Amino acid sequence: MKHPEPHHYDVITVGGGHAGCEAAAAAARMGARSLLLTHRIDTIGALSCNPSIGGLGKGHLVCEIDAMGGLMGFIADRSAIHFKVLNKSKGTAVQGPRAQIDRSFYKKHMLHALKTQKHLTIMEGDVQDLIIEQGRCAGVLVKTLEQRKRLYSHAVILTTGTFLQGEIHIGQQTTPGGRLHEKPSTKLALTLKARHFPLKRLKTGTPPRLKASSINPHAMNTQNGDEQPRFFSILSDKAQNPHMPCFITETNPSTHEKIRNALRFSPLPYGRKDVNAPGPRYCPSLEEKVIRFHTRQHHTLFIEPEGIDSDVVYPNGLSMSLPETHQRDIIHSIKGLEKAHVTAFGYCIEYSCVDARSITHQLESRLLPHLYLAGQINGTTGYEEAAAQGLVAGIHAVLKQRGQKTLPIDRANSYIGVMIDDLTRYPLHEPYRMLTSRAEYRLRLRTDNATERLTAIAIDAHCINVPHKRQFEQRKKQLHDINRLIKPHQETLAKQARQHVLTVDAMRQTLPALSAFSDALLEKYIADWRYAPYVERQDADIAAMRYDDALPLPPHMDYTSLGALSTECIEALEQAKPTTLGSASRLPGITPAAVIALLRHAKKIARHPDP
Repeated sequence: MKHPEPHHYDVITVGGGHAGCEAAAAAARMGARSLLLTHRIDTIGALSCNPSIGGLGKGHLVCEIDAMGGLMGFIADRSAIHFKVLNKSKGTAVQGPRAQIDRSFYKKHMLHALKTQKHLTIMEGDVQDLIIEQGRCAGVLVKTLEQRKRLYSHAVILTTGTFLQGEIHIGQQTTPGGRLHEKPSTKLALTLKARHFPLKRLKTGTPPRLKASSINPHAMNTQNGDEQPRFFSILSDKAQNPHMPCFITETNPSTHEKIRNALRFSPLPYGRKDVNAPGPRYCPSLEEKVIRFHTRQHHTLFIEPEGIDSDVVYPNGLSMSLPETHQRDIIHSIKGLEKAHVTAFGYCIEYSCVDARSITHQLESRLLPHLYLAGQINGTTGYEEAAAQGLVAGIHAVLKQRGQKTLPIDRANSYIGVMIDDLTRYPLHEPYRMLTSRAEYRLRLRTDNATERLTAIAIDAHCINVPHKRQFEQRKKQLHDINRLIKPHQETLAKQARQHVLTVDAMRQTLPALSAFSDALLEKYIADWRYAPYVERQDADIAAMRYDDALPLPPHMDYTSLGALSTECIEALEQAKPTTLGSASRLPGITPAAVIALLRHAKKIARHPDP
């Protein structure tokens, strides 16, 4: 069905958070007519929780987003006021670049990037419903200030964050909201429920915000940033802003006693039990820390600045949802915060998400074609996980329209691939957070080689802009020149690297011509040499994994004949009719035992094909 041009787009993205920004921008960079729909334009690019980007596992995602032409890495570098590499004492593979961000700078730069992006339109509106025609998602019904509109598109990307039936809890008070003072998306949730999308409830929390001028930094430990920043983006070459320190303090037995005395007022399961949804295991609320780690006398808190001109600090680690009077009392029991003025109280937010096993590796719904889901609606937590999904969804939405092949990203070439594979294959018991331990091939998947792993893939998909592509070509030339210079000395240098005695300065003493190249490029070579023996073994594992994934399955296979499959597995396989073992293994309900049974059968067919 053809619709009037003013109301027809190639891709409509719903939600102005990190997933939405990346999705809408990616589609537009590829030349698609892209529309970004958001409740309020002035909240685009808002860091709704902590004023930082990156960290362990998350920093890898940001570097990969940048390698594929995304916005987050470059804008984070431009907005950063403090750079810090986490796990610096450990190997390069598990180090995590992290940056404290000036909230106002990040919003300003993100909005500018979107407003100046060709082929991208931004509109304020409340999405009331999906338009479904001929069994596929064909657009959205949106309510604007002036009227209700039916907006048609070839693809719709939902990036609802915590807005899908969001409820905010502070003590015994509950209010609807996707963020503080922002209304939730309720009608959209009802639509998904009516279409039998598998929904579940999750929760997350945020700490109170404190007036910076009211805290006592002299009573805390100062944490300065790294003198030599490690940037997320290939486009960044120097820090843009003055650096600000963070401060470290900790809770104490008095703090914990005050929390225990207030637990009966908590909305969480050990309080009035209104919120039973699981929360993030690796970022629990302070109440949960006191209960779960009851023998601990202290918990570390990081006092983080929210911006150069901001008089607000973010007490990382102090997330709670107790009543306001109790929050204030707890804060004042902490060293350095005895006179802290609270500018906003912490809260817990409960929201709905979709079981991501109902979406494909391209983040398209299996239940409603041409509908894509990205971000917290898939059960993840964090800016970085959301942005990476938005980027992938935006690219695939356009590739499908054009009949082009999907992005070849998987567990072996990216943390993005690991995350998507985890989400679409395994049941979710808590909000998903990226960790380096989730990547079995992490020695290959380092932040220093994200460009080499992914940028060529992005160029093939036409989702890289000209400056980024130019920088990539320049980097390739630099690597070629370095290879030529070090070739006569490579064996000696590699041996020294594996003995952990090789440094960048030592490389330049051996070859003065290397002074023309950055520390970051030379450190990449040291890491490559150090990990080389282990990477060779992993390459064999990857080749075997990809071989097994590509094993064909007969189109009319009788799954009941295998004997080792449950009724649920047989029904899923017969409905989907997967053509390869890899596609079968990623279907909802397919267990590891079922995959092994299919693997044996596929290998048997490969050895003895029908005549």
